[in-house]
Amino acid sequence: MSLEAKYNFDQGQLVLWDSLSPPPLLQKLWLEGPLEKIPNWPGSINSLTKPRLGYSHLSENPTSVFQVLPNLKNLMLWYAYDGR
Repeated sequence: MSLEAKYNFDQGQLVLWDSLSPPPLLQKLWLEGPLEKIPNWPGSINSLTKPRLGYSHLSENPTSVFQVLPNLKNLMLWYAYDGR
Protein backbone atom coordinates (compact mmCIF):
# COMPACT_ATOMS: atom_id res chain seq x y z
CA MET A 1 0.00 0.00 0.00
CA SER A 2 1.22 3.50 -0.64
CA LEU A 3 0.11 6.88 0.62
CA GLU A 4 0.74 9.83 -1.66
CA ALA A 5 0.24 13.51 -0.93
CA LYS A 6 0.46 15.74 -3.97
CA TYR A 7 0.74 19.47 -4.10
CA ASN A 8 -0.68 22.10 -6.42
CA PHE A 9 1.94 24.87 -6.57
CA ASP A 10 -0.54 27.73 -6.26
CA GLN A 11 -2.06 26.50 -2.99
CA GLY A 12 0.75 26.94 -0.41
CA GLN A 13 2.36 24.32 1.81
CA LEU A 14 1.19 20.86 2.77
CA VAL A 15 0.52 20.51 6.49
CA LEU A 16 0.88 17.02 7.89
CA TRP A 17 -0.22 16.78 11.49
CA ASP A 18 1.72 14.76 14.04
CA SER A 19 -1.62 13.33 15.18
CA LEU A 20 -2.21 11.61 11.81
CA SER A 21 -2.43 7.84 12.26
CA PRO A 22 -1.35 6.03 9.08
CA PRO A 23 -2.01 2.32 8.55
CA PRO A 24 0.40 0.29 10.71
CA LEU A 25 1.49 -1.97 7.84
CA LEU A 26 2.26 0.88 5.44
CA GLN A 27 5.34 0.06 3.37
CA LYS A 28 5.52 2.97 0.93
CA LEU A 29 5.01 6.62 1.77
CA TRP A 30 5.25 9.24 -0.98
CA LEU A 31 5.09 12.90 -0.01
CA GLU A 32 5.50 15.47 -2.74
CA GLY A 33 5.30 19.23 -2.33
CA PRO A 34 6.47 21.95 0.06
CA LEU A 35 6.07 20.92 3.68
CA GLU A 36 5.85 23.18 6.70
CA LYS A 37 7.77 20.52 8.65
CA ILE A 38 8.33 16.79 8.57
CA PRO A 39 5.95 15.06 11.00
CA ASN A 40 7.26 12.54 13.55
CA TRP A 41 4.87 9.71 12.71
CA PRO A 42 6.76 8.29 9.67
CA GLY A 43 9.55 7.26 12.07
CA SER A 44 7.09 5.13 14.03
CA ILE A 45 5.89 3.01 11.08
CA ASN A 46 8.09 -0.06 11.53
CA SER A 47 6.91 -1.63 8.27
CA LEU A 48 7.92 1.41 6.19
CA THR A 49 10.53 0.32 3.63
CA LYS A 50 10.41 2.89 0.82
CA PRO A 51 9.70 6.47 1.85
CA ARG A 52 9.94 9.15 -0.86
CA LEU A 53 10.07 12.86 -0.16
CA GLY A 54 10.19 15.38 -2.99
CA TYR A 55 10.05 19.12 -3.52
CA SER A 56 9.55 19.62 0.22
CA HIS A 57 12.21 22.32 0.61
CA LEU A 58 12.42 21.70 4.36
CA SER A 59 14.70 23.80 6.54
CA GLU A 60 15.38 20.83 8.86
CA ASN A 61 17.11 17.64 7.73
CA PRO A 62 14.41 14.98 7.11
CA THR A 63 16.77 12.02 7.55
CA SER A 64 16.48 12.29 11.35
CA VAL A 65 12.90 10.97 11.10
CA PHE A 66 13.67 8.17 8.64
CA GLN A 67 16.97 6.90 10.08
CA VAL A 68 15.20 5.05 12.91
CA LEU A 69 13.14 2.82 10.59
CA PRO A 70 14.13 -0.83 11.18
CA ASN A 71 13.02 -2.05 7.72
CA LEU A 72 14.22 0.89 5.61
CA LYS A 73 15.44 -0.34 2.21
CA ASN A 74 15.34 2.71 -0.03
CA LEU A 75 15.00 6.36 0.97
CA MET A 76 14.46 8.66 -2.00
CA LEU A 77 14.90 12.40 -1.46
CA TRP A 78 14.81 15.06 -4.18
CA TYR A 79 14.72 18.75 -3.43
CA ALA A 80 13.66 17.72 0.07
CA TYR A 81 16.09 19.77 2.14
CA ASP A 82 17.26 23.36 1.64
CA GLY A 83 19.64 23.47 4.63
CA ARG A 84 23.36 22.88 4.73
